[in-house]
Parts: sequence; C-alpha cells; structure tokens
Amino acid sequence: MKTRAFLGLFTAFTVSATLAHASDPSCHAIEAAAAKAQQQRAFHSITELEDGTRLELIAIGETTYMNQGGDWMKIPANAGKLGQAAATAFGAGETQFHDCRKLGSESIAGMATTAWTYSMDAPEIKLFGKAARAAMTTSGTYYIGADGLPYAHVVEGTRQHWKYTGVSAPIP
Repeated sequence: MKTRAFLGLFTAFTVSATLAHASDPSCHAIEAAAAKAQQQRAFHSITELEDGTRLELIAIGETTYMNQGGDWMKIPANAGKLGQAAATAFGAGETQFHDCRKLGSESIAGMATTAWTYSMDAPEIKLFGKAARAAMTTSGTYYIGADGLPYAHVVEGTRQHWKYTGVSAPIP
C-alpha cells in the first residue's frame, strides 16, 4: 500500500478511536457515537481513499476479516483492536478535538443521519520509531444515526462507512 494511502487509513482509524476521548463539550454527540461504536459486537467497515484504495473490515466478536481489493483473509484476533493501537501510536490523550457543530440531516445508504463536523489538533505520528507525519490540524465530518451509532466518517480524503446489523463472516 502506498505511504499516503496507509496514512489516510491510519488517520481515519485513529480519529475513530480517539474521538471517545474528546474534551470539548461541543463534541459530546460525536464522542458518544464513537464510544457506542466501540461497544458493538459486530461491524462491517468500508474505507475508501481519494486514490481508489479500498479496505473492508468485518469484525464479529474477537474475529476480524480484511479485504483490500482481493480475497478475504482472517487476521489475528488482536487486529480487531487496530483503532486502539492506532490511538496509542497517534498520541491519544494529546489529540484535541474541538469546535464540533451540527450541520443537519443527510441520508447515508438510505439511513437518516445527522452530520457533525469537528476540528482536531494532533501530535506527530511515529511509525516504527520514525516520524511518519508532522503534527497537524485537520477537520472531518461524522454522520450519526438516530440510534446514536456512526454510519459514515469523512476525514482527509478518506471516507468510511459502517453497518452493525446483518454482518456475517465472509469466509469460514
């Protein structure tokens, strides 16, 4: 995978994982949605980058499956904790979310959601002991359903979609 594509995926996973640690009161709805998503028994996530890179993850309990444009593969149980690992590498606790605001209603895959924007100040990312990206400020949009779960997320040219029902293993 190209470095830029990897960093885009890494940023999207990290934002999802660290949003549960937002401190700005205006970010409560996004914070609650991210926390609720982490408590789900199963999810199917599709992440797409501007360059066409696509990654699908299906997690059911402790089992995670991945497809990056080829065949599905089962990945180690602890890989389902990718967001938590990314949050640690990204500097969870140092990442600051702020200026969240409700944009209004939008349909995502036929589901009514409420769009929320946020800004994020994040420290430098280090991968394998080397600087992979300088400290940054970015912004994104979370799309939260009436059930309080996030169904889409857009950040830095990366778009993620999630579903939590009807999720099944793609391979035995």
